[in-house]
Amino acid sequence: MRILEFSGGAQFPMSILNAACHKVTRPMGYDNIRVWRRDFEIACSLWKKHYIDETRKQHRQEDVITMYLEPNRDDRDYLYGRLLALADNFEESVLRKQGVKDRPTNAIKLMSNFTAKPYTTWGTLWKQLTPYLKSANGGSWFRNEADDVMALFKEGDFEDNTNIHLLSIYQSHRMCVSYTYPHKCS
Repeated sequence: MRILEFSGGAQFPMSILNAACHKVTRPMGYDNIRVWRRDFEIACSLWKKHYIDETRKQHRQEDVITMYLEPNRDDRDYLYGRLLALADNFEESVLRKQGVKDRPTNAIKLMSNFTAKPYTTWGTLWKQLTPYLKSANGGSWFRNEADDVMALFKEGDFEDNTNIHLLSIYQSHRMCVSYTYPHKCS
């Protein structure tokens, strides 16, 4: 992915932001998972800059995006992003213990579907995690965290299968999960 440089504090055109988002939410279109991860982080950074610029332009303080876990935040996109990041991190940690590196997890493979139909795709992803849960002796830390996140959904939000925007949310949680459970990730 090529990044255009803008000077003088100009905002990125929405067409570039949308193209970056579209490209990285289809990770199976990449030949190399490392290149996808790099592009994903760049796209997240571009969107974060966009949201910060919009917040400043409107003189608002309440919508600043952080890279910190907000354990009580209960909006649907945020919670689905947390679930996807937890699933990705859990599977990756099991694969790493098995000596498998640079293979996309099921969470990454299903990201495009997850964005379009999160409820249905979460069910599919959960079934695909079953062998990993068995090899991780039940994966109690993952199950507990997933249960905690699912308990935060407002009534009807979890079952709502309309599309979500999870790019920055997923990246934030991916980083938070790695820092919260470093012993589980190594």
